[in-house]
Amino acid sequence: MKKYYLALASSLLISNAFAQTPVSVPASAAGMSKTEMKSDAKRDMTNEKHIKELHARLKITADEEALWTNVAGTMRDSTRLIDQAFDKRAANISKASAVDDLNA
Repeated sequence: MKKYYLALASSLLISNAFAQTPVSVPASAAGMSKTEMKSDAKRDMTNEKHIKELHARLKITADEEALWTNVAGTMRDSTRLIDQAFDKRAANISKASAVDDLNA
């Protein structure tokens, strides 16, 4: 049963990673303040905590560790992409039209 949940979680995370187009906006180009960068660091810490909790709850064995590493990496990548999308939206919100806001 544990392998079923692991396979399901990894397939969902991987499909989400491939469905999204990466948005690469460096912090300086997005006009991020130090407060916003701290916010990203806080989200990263929360994500790492969540990954560790899942690892413990799923009781990942040594044999499953390689698969788990891929799942955890996909979770980190997804979090990074979401953070970048939020930051890009926040940087452009003052000059965005209603349509641009909806698309963001």
